[in-house]
Formats: sequence, structure tokens, C-alpha cells
Amino acid sequence: MARHPLQATLVRAGAFFIFASAYWAMLPLIARDVLTGGPTLYGILLGAVGAGAVAGAARFVETWFEASWIEHLRHHERVTGADRAVQEQVRALHQGTDAPRVQHFLSSAHKGATP
Repeated sequence: MARHPLQATLVRAGAFFIFASAYWAMLPLIARDVLTGGPTLYGILLGAVGAGAVAGAARFVETWFEASWIEHLRHHERVTGADRAVQEQVRALHQGTDAPRVQHFLSSAHKGATP
């Protein structure tokens, strides 16, 4: 039975957090007993977890599948006026002097991909 993508994501996140809660409970003991540190090391470990969360949130990855690279290039050309307006609004939120960096990750393992 197919689920809504958001529902599947929430189920996966819930399962992860149930088991990850042991990490939070054990972190002070790991800092003290395994790494032989004290409250300062525990604070550094907590800061590293927070920094990792911020770094992960700073990267946005959008995923979709198209039959071929040619179809992908055509997709860029077929933008509606409403889509273009949204793209301009998003670009207006960008901070920095350089344009946002866009990368394409290609997978040949997708079912139905053409060689």
C-alpha cells in the first residue's frame, strides 16, 4: 500500500528519534567515561551535534526522475510564468554576492532509466 510521502517521512523520523534518544541519554557518560572528559567536552559534543544540524539544514536537495538528460534540459525550458515568478522570489531571498551553486547528481540505477 502506497503512503503519502510526508507520512512515510514522519514514520521514518519517529523511528529514528526513538532509537536516537539513547544517544542523548548516553552522551554525558561517553564524554566522561569513554573520552575521559568533563563538562567542557560534553558541551563541545553538544555543540558539534548542533553544528551538524545547522550544516544539514543549509543544504537543500530536490529529487526527481526524468527519462533522459535531454528531457531534463527540456524541463528547464518549459517553465510557466507562475514557476518563473516563484523562482525569482526564491532568488531574492539568497544572501551573498555569488549565485547559488547548483549541482546535478545522476544515478543510473533508477528503474526505467534509459542507457
